[in-house]
Amino acid sequence: MCATQLYHALRESQLLSEEWKDVQTLWSMQGNSTYFIGEPPKDFEGHWKNFLLSIGASATNWASGKRNTKIKETKANVRQMKFKGPVSSWMASRIATEGDQRAMTAETIEKAIEEGERHHSSLASVAPTIRRQTHVIQKLATALQAEAPEITFDYFTMHDLCWELMERMKEQFRPIIAERLGKQWEAQKSELPFVVGFVFLYNSG
Repeated sequence: MCATQLYHALRESQLLSEEWKDVQTLWSMQGNSTYFIGEPPKDFEGHWKNFLLSIGASATNWASGKRNTKIKETKANVRQMKFKGPVSSWMASRIATEGDQRAMTAETIEKAIEEGERHHSSLASVAPTIRRQTHVIQKLATALQAEAPEITFDYFTMHDLCWELMERMKEQFRPIIAERLGKQWEAQKSELPFVVGFVFLYNSG
């Protein structure tokens, strides 16, 4: 998640000219709300604030006249990756050898598709097509096809690449961050996502 925040920051500030297509694809599938509180930030101060909010800091920490230096936390802002492919997952549970043995009817298929439409943008985008179709098998096929990019995306390799990136960042920035943050860095240096936060903090002034 924070790798996408960093990618956006570098692209927004024109420090990265090349497009990271896999990150762009994942970002498009997940949507802005997975990574940002409100609109994507435009400067490093905004990136730093968004990073803090997305890991659970409360917006009240920035209230005017606030004197308490202790950071307040809230789970309401915590960002997490969205579950994708709900109809595909439902279908897999029905056809698995040891899966759900209940009868699969036209009504249950329609209900599964409707549930997916309410919570997942990939199905919402093909909802008009599904509504025009008269046969439930056509509707199911359309829903499964719409979810195909989401369930075939290589999330594991993406995770490994982002983790490797942050490992390299940690090694490159270790002297700078350790000098500026001291004991705080020593306490959090094993938590790789905080490396991105430190970069935002350092560049926000």
